[in-house]
Formats: sequence, C-alpha cells, structure tokens
Amino acid sequence: MKLFGIAVVLLAAAVLFGCIGGGGQTTPTPVATPVATPVHTPTPVHTATPVVTPTPATNETPSGTATPAPTGTPVAGASPTPGGTQSWESLTGCDKTGLGYTYRMTSQGTQMDLQYATSDGGTVNGVATVLQTTTMTTGGMNIVTRTWTAKVGCSCVKVETEMMGQVTPGQCAAGAGSGGTATPTITNMGTEQVSVPAYTGSATRYHLVSTSASGSVEMDYWVAPSINVPVKTTASGVTMELVSYTS
Repeated sequence: MKLFGIAVVLLAAAVLFGCIGGGGQTTPTPVATPVATPVHTPTPVHTATPVVTPTPATNETPSGTATPAPTGTPVAGASPTPGGTQSWESLTGCDKTGLGYTYRMTSQGTQMDLQYATSDGGTVNGVATVLQTTTMTTGGMNIVTRTWTAKVGCSCVKVETEMMGQVTPGQCAAGAGSGGTATPTITNMGTEQVSVPAYTGSATRYHLVSTSASGSVEMDYWVAPSINVPVKTTASGVTMELVSYTS
C-alpha cells in the first residue's frame, strides 16, 4: 500500500493531462555581410610635372558596400529557451481526450505498470473537464483512480479511487495542474538523449517546483516531439517511463 500511496501522489501532482510540447531553441541563420570591392586608383600619367592624384571626398562610401541585415530574433514562445521558465498551461493543451498510454513505475527496486486513458469528463462543479482514468494492478487486484481536470487551466477539479467495488473520494494534491494555491515554476533544462521502452531519442527536460500551503513538489520530466505525454518523469525517488502510447 505504500507503493500505492506514492503512485497516487504522482498521479495528482505530476503529469499526464493534455499535450505537452517541447523542443530546443531555434538558432537563427546569420546573414552574410557582402565584401566591398575596392575602387581602382588610376595610374598617374608620366609627364615632367607629376599629376596630383585627387583626394577622395570626405565620408565617401566605397561602392558595393551594403549595410548588414539584422539577425532575426526568435518569436517569444515559439521555441522553449534553455534556462527560461514558462507556465504549466503554456506547455499543455489541457483538453486532450482519446489518449491511451502505459507507464512503468520504479520505486526502491519494485516495478509496476500503470495504464492511463483520457476521455471527456463532462461538467463537474460547473467546470468543463477531461477525465483521466488510471488503472494499477497489484496483488491480483485492480485499483482505479479517476481524476477530473479543467479543460482550461488544467486545474484538478475532482479525484476518486475505486478498489474492490468501493469508491472513495480523494483530494487534489498540490502540484502541476492542481490549481488552488499551488504556484508551479517550470524551467527548461535543455535537450537530452533519453531511452525508455516507447521512445529513444532527444527530449527536452523540464524541472518543476510547485509550492502551496500543504508543502512543495519537485520533479523532472522529459518531453519528446509528437508525443502528447512526458516520456519520462522522476520525483521523490520514483521513476516513470513510457511503455506504450496511442492517440
């Protein structure tokens, strides 16, 4: 049950609702500066009295010299900047439904697979939501956690757990997308190579710190192109790696 407790904290506080986009910073291509062609100085005519070579006019600009074009500046928000910070909502769509994915959770040498699915959660407490259903199997028993999150803002609206046919109301934890008094700060840590069962390649690493009245949460997660959920997350000694994914 201790492992289950850790899993529930991760579900509520960490990840897995909406489309998370990443990628490295786009480096603009510098504009080449044309090389000026020197003006040819005519050869003096040979006479008894040397011909004086005219002095060029002051501030005369040699022909063929062009003013270099300014180097383009990336559009803000178009590509995350390593070291920069952004909001959780700017990285998530919050309203993605029809996703199916499995994570392998590793904690203190123990592994367990968790299956996720997202669907339309309808209106809960006056808020349009996405329902995330998580199924964990342990000891031959299924434990199902349902989390309703707002389609706008990603805040947690409602949580419940079903075990052995009994449904128990839960509480939204402080952390990513939990809303309330939580104030997550998300920092782009740059691009790294990752290898998990469902993906191998480059991914952008983000570090999240969320502080609320109930405490603080810190985690790292890796986002790969064209995958709407993190491919890997780590928090409090627990690692979750993407095993399979459909959208």
